[in-house]
Amino acid sequence: MHMPQKGIVSFIKMKISSGATPDDAKKALLKAGFLEEHIDLAFRFVKEKYPEVLQDIVASNDYLPEIHKPGVKIVTPQVVKRVGIPQIKTIQKEVVDSVRGHAEVVSKIVKNQSDRHFKIHKGLFQGRLRRKDFTLGFLFFFAVGYVVLALSAVVVSLVSPEVWNMVLGIIEADKNGALLMTIPVILLPITVMMLSLITRRLHNLELPGTLSLLFLVLFIPIDVRMFYGMWFVYIALGILFMLLLSKKGHPEANQYGPLPESKGSFFRRIFNI
Repeated sequence: MHMPQKGIVSFIKMKISSGATPDDAKKALLKAGFLEEHIDLAFRFVKEKYPEVLQDIVASNDYLPEIHKPGVKIVTPQVVKRVGIPQIKTIQKEVVDSVRGHAEVVSKIVKNQSDRHFKIHKGLFQGRLRRKDFTLGFLFFFAVGYVVLALSAVVVSLVSPEVWNMVLGIIEADKNGALLMTIPVILLPITVMMLSLITRRLHNLELPGTLSLLFLVLFIPIDVRMFYGMWFVYIALGILFMLLLSKKGHPEANQYGPLPESKGSFFRRIFNI
């Protein structure tokens, strides 16, 4: 039989000795990125060389007497005299190598889970957002959108007065507010960031992020909103927005991730990168 990796063997022994099933140990090793054939080889090795480890499960389930483990050695002066110093050093080296291998396996599993956790909760529409970052981020992007529109108006009026007069005529002729629907399109990057902030703030309150799409109702012309009786949605959105500004999120992790850090770069927090 080929010798398996010592770290895998040590990890299997530790998991089973602590009460885990072989399936649990195998799943943990697979998640850490080890090949299944290497894991199976390690299990066969443990079964042949350390049968008492797998027997621990039977003993705990069937209430059998404690099984003697002959592999445990106590280094006493008599043992040193009998086996000699070189042999003792060899045993010590094997123990150290086994512990080091086990630590490498555990470290790999923890790193794998940490990387997976990091990837899951990073992104514009992933994870959670604190009240302070939501408020500051909302004001920041609102100001950016206002400045962009104002500068665009100034530039167009100076460069092409005819075009500017035509735009003013269209605005004056828009009695129903239909031009409202063009604002999210004209300021599409700002719209995406606003929806991102609202989505992550909803996550912090353990609410589905898809509710953020309801805020697009604000850009439906007023007459249409009244005609279809959407005024109650308008009021509900106002109440929801006040909750986003004021209600404190749960301090513990929820289905959308852990509570985000309040330290570090402001832009890293609001862009969630």
